[in-house]
Amino acid sequence: MATPAHAGGRESARLRAALASLSERDRELLLLMAWEGLELRQAAEVLGLRPNTLAVRFHRARRRLSAALEAHEADDGSERAPIAHV
Repeated sequence: MATPAHAGGRESARLRAALASLSERDRELLLLMAWEGLELRQAAEVLGLRPNTLAVRFHRARRRLSAALEAHEADDGSERAPIAHV
């Protein structure tokens, strides 16, 4: 059985691989909002987009990330804990 640190490292590696498989635009958007903690309006201003446009792109990027994570899970046959929604 994997230790929590080992399982966390596996999760982190799978997340990095899934992010790397996304387009640069999707990655940039997800990183601005999730990791940098920008709110929708702030991220929209940084990217020069209308907030509604950004909201749609963010939703689609999250769906693509979820699909990429599922694909990586299927590739390695591991079970994963659910990833919190941003």
